[in-house]
Amino acid sequence: MTELQRAPLGERCAWVGLVIVALFGAACSAPSAERGGTLLFTSNGIDPDTYVGVVDVATGKQRSLLAGGSFGQWSPDGRQIVYWGGGSQDGPQVANPDGTGAVSVGTAPALYRCVSWAPNGREFAYESSDVGTPRLVVARIGAGTRFLDVGDVDFCPQWSPDGKWIAVVRATSDQQSQELDVISPGGGAPTFLASVPAEYPCVVWSPSGDRIAYAAVVTSGPPPAYVTSSALVILSASGRSLVRQSIDAAGLPGESGFGCVDWSPDAKHLIFVAHGDVYRINADGSGLDLIAADAQAESPTWSPDGSLIAYYSTKGEVQPAAGPPVYGVWVMNADGSGLTKIAEGQHPHWKPAR
Repeated sequence: MTELQRAPLGERCAWVGLVIVALFGAACSAPSAERGGTLLFTSNGIDPDTYVGVVDVATGKQRSLLAGGSFGQWSPDGRQIVYWGGGSQDGPQVANPDGTGAVSVGTAPALYRCVSWAPNGREFAYESSDVGTPRLVVARIGAGTRFLDVGDVDFCPQWSPDGKWIAVVRATSDQQSQELDVISPGGGAPTFLASVPAEYPCVVWSPSGDRIAYAAVVTSGPPPAYVTSSALVILSASGRSLVRQSIDAAGLPGESGFGCVDWSPDAKHLIFVAHGDVYRINADGSGLDLIAADAQAESPTWSPDGSLIAYYSTKGEVQPAAGPPVYGVWVMNADGSGLTKIAEGQHPHWKPAR
């Protein structure tokens, strides 16, 4: 098998496209802007010297929206942006889509700075580390914040599509493992769903809320010689295991790379990262397909119409001798073709379709 045959579809398209363009003109199409829409992203650097920017996938035109901001996310209706501003101790802020009218919503800082909007667009959840132990916070615009007592919350909470539950990953009482629970936004005791790996599981509800998927790094053996694999797991909303897909690191020791997962808008497919590569799989666990190899990718995310995928990566970037990594934001078609870098930065977030 040749190198071209072994390459994923996106790279094959790009290689063939170079030849065809040289001979005949246009070839494998770049991502369609009409289908793609608009992305928020965070510039490279260290806050407060970052900004939240916006880029039009159609034209590649971009501009700074929120100076000193990072980790911007659209509200469900696209009428507001929540972001983190200024410095490490700043809480979340909410602004208009044009960057004006920014107001603080609570004062509790966060470790991971990822939020999950309620479907009503009036409140959002995140984890806060303001007192040392990460806690679950619900912030309501114009009404401040409240803390939900679920113990040591790890990573990013996720609000269910029907607004009735928040999924959280938290440490067990003995601090030796982690579990996936759901809790009512109004408070109360959490409900156990499943035990999960301890290495930063990324949890996402399906669009209808009938399933929950997570991707996580799984290690075996003692460090530093441990071997890693990346696992994608799909559960029913009650915690019953439906699909499990593991991708080994070919016996290589060390970290396999952070992985995250996202559902397609029609819930027929998922995308996730394993060892820096981007994979697509059918929701029933069949049809695993490598769509971006050697991508050094993080946090792939589907466009609202399901035609495009965005992620960020260090691939091809000149890294500084000191300081944070430099990333680029990439967009490709849902089959991996038309891979295009559209911005210098990280943490892309699609503007919802109205």
